[in-house]
Amino acid sequence: MTPAGPSTDSSWLHLTVAELAAGAVLLGVMTGENPDVIVKTPAAHHRADGYSGAAGMAIVDLRKLRRGRRAYMNLALTDVPDWISVPESPEVTSTRDELHTPFGLYLLLHELTARSRAMAGGNRLLVGYAASGGQATGRGIRPLSGNALPVARLGHAHGLTRDEPDEKGNPVPLPLRLDLLRLTFIELHQKPVAHTEKTAATYMLCNRGNITEYQKVVAETLTSEVAKARARGAVAVMSSEDVERARTEPEAVAVQQGLDPATLRTGLQLIGEEEETPPGRAASFMAVMAAADAFGAHLRFQRGDTEGVRQALGRAEASVIGVLQGIHGLRIAIGDAQEEPE
Repeated sequence: MTPAGPSTDSSWLHLTVAELAAGAVLLGVMTGENPDVIVKTPAAHHRADGYSGAAGMAIVDLRKLRRGRRAYMNLALTDVPDWISVPESPEVTSTRDELHTPFGLYLLLHELTARSRAMAGGNRLLVGYAASGGQATGRGIRPLSGNALPVARLGHAHGLTRDEPDEKGNPVPLPLRLDLLRLTFIELHQKPVAHTEKTAATYMLCNRGNITEYQKVVAETLTSEVAKARARGAVAVMSSEDVERARTEPEAVAVQQGLDPATLRTGLQLIGEEEETPPGRAASFMAVMAAADAFGAHLRFQRGDTEGVRQALGRAEASVIGVLQGIHGLRIAIGDAQEEPE
């Protein structure tokens, strides 16, 4: 049996710097927060679930200095798994290893660093044992460093490489960085994290590598959905008798008309109980179609599809006319305008 030195003993009692860096990476993947916010995540928290045993939730107070007077904010860590991080067999996951939910990850890190935090003091979540340290600090128990070295070394130790090799076919090292994880989180979820939607868009525009492909996918999806909506409006023509029957037998009428029952119910809601579609409802429906076609024209313009722009603009203009007609009908209904003689 080989005697263990102080460093070996401490690594069994406390998380190492590499393990703290792994925890920071998981927090970054789960929350998409800034690197400084991740590293300084506090251990103090409020259990919004009241320890009820139901869906867990912990709320922690964060501070992001660049937000100025709005620097202080709350982060809710829930027990709801992210669609990206759900394991293949979540039913066999130990309750102590629920690394696929922000709440489970936070509680696990809180438990694993409790002894270190008691010895080092303070309120930092990511606290552990460092076998060495620069600037004459030496080894000891302290919070995870705010620089990028621990995370970068973790990626290097695991040999992370890019998907594409270099010109000679050799693997290219992939740098592991919390700021890049934040960018990836924003791109995948398409929503801002502790900033405005304008700032989130700026983040995504900084990564020009996939912007063209992204625009192409959005344009094709939008074209497909608009075509479906217009095809349904042109093909699924129902008599007044069918409409009345559909209100009591939606499934049977949906099969007869070749429609999805949910789509049929949505159409009945748009039609309403009136014999004629009210002008307000008609205007709102045409506004949705105009918005879709206008955005489609914008995407086609970015792709250089001039003919596609013309077609989309023509459909958008027709929908705008329908919006104006609906608005005018509403004004007539409330007495602000007079109906024009035929």
